[in-house]
Amino acid sequence: MKNLFPVLIFVEIAISILLGINIFKKINILGVTTINSIRKDDIYFNNLGGLKYFYEPKPNIKQLEKPDWLGFSVTNIINNDTFNERYDYSIDKPQGVYRIITLGDSFTFGAHVNTENNWVELLEKKLNQELPCRNINKFEIINLGVPGYDIQYAIERYRQRGKKYNPDLILWFLKDDDFYDITEETQPIIKIQREKAKKEWTYKELDRKENLTDLARWTNNATQAINKKYGKKKILDFQKNLLDDFLNTLHTRLFIFGLDNKNNAHLSITEEEDSIIQGLIRKNRNFFYANHLFTEYDYTKDSFFPHDTHFNERGHTLLADELFHYLIQKNIITCKRD
Repeated sequence: MKNLFPVLIFVEIAISILLGINIFKKINILGVTTINSIRKDDIYFNNLGGLKYFYEPKPNIKQLEKPDWLGFSVTNIINNDTFNERYDYSIDKPQGVYRIITLGDSFTFGAHVNTENNWVELLEKKLNQELPCRNINKFEIINLGVPGYDIQYAIERYRQRGKKYNPDLILWFLKDDDFYDITEETQPIIKIQREKAKKEWTYKELDRKENLTDLARWTNNATQAINKKYGKKKILDFQKNLLDDFLNTLHTRLFIFGLDNKNNAHLSITEEEDSIIQGLIRKNRNFFYANHLFTEYDYTKDSFFPHDTHFNERGHTLLADELFHYLIQKNIITCKRD
C-alpha cells in the first residue's frame, strides 16, 4: 500500500523539520495549515521502513520549546526509545502491568506543554490512582505521538517502536487532517517552492529570509497540488487501505477516538471519514471507536492556546478525564474490581 503513490526522487527527509519547523496540515480541498516550531537538532531521520521522510525525536534528550507567542518555556523529556516520556520502559512487560500505547501527532505528543502535563501522562496517573483492579498492579502508557505525523507515519512508528512492548491496548487520536496529510507527497513539492523562492530573493531581496508565512503558503500549495493530482476519493482510499492493512495485523485491543468541537474545527472527523473508520473497526470486536466521546465535556476556547489549535494544560486535563471515564464505562480496559 505504501507504493500506491509515485516515488519522488532526490529529496531530503522532512524538509520543513530541517528548518526547525514542523507542519500540521488540514486540507478539505481548500487547505488550512497550522504550524509550530521544532528544533532540527532534536530529531533524526529513520528510513528503515522505506519512507523517505520518516523522522523521530532523538533519544535521551530534553527538548526546549519557547516560541514568542507562548510566553514561557516548555520542556519535553525524550526517553531512551525516542518517546516523550519521563521514564524508560522494559521491553518485557512485567507481570501485573496493563500496558497502553498511544498513537498520533502533536495532539498526542503534547505540543506546548511539559511532558508531565500532557493527556497521556495525566491519564496514566489517573488510572493508577483511581482505578483499583484485582487483575492489574500498575498501568503504563507509552506515548508514541510525534508532531507532524500522518496516518502512514503513525503506523510505521508502531511497527518499529511500539509492537515490541506487547501492549494490551492502543489509543489512537485521529483528526480530519490526518486523512489528507501524506508527507511522502507534500515534502518534495515544498522543496521545489522553497528553492524557487530563494532564487528570487537572491536577485530581488538580498536580506530576505524564510518565515512561517512562507512555509504555510508552500504547505497549502502542496496539499492543494496532491488533491488536484489524485482527487479526494483516491487519497481517502489510500488512507483506508493503510488502516485496513494495519488493523489486520493487530492482535490487541484498539480504541480510535476523535473529538467534535465547535471551538476547534481542526479536531473534527467528517461523516465520510467516520464511515471509513466504522467500516473497518466493526470487523473485530476488540476494536472500538468514538468520534464524540462524552458530550458533557466542554472544550471551550480556554482549553486551547489562543494563538494555536493545540490543547493547553486545561485541555489536556479535560481529555485525560474524559478518556478515563469512557474507557471504564465501555469496558475497554478489562478491570476486575473487588
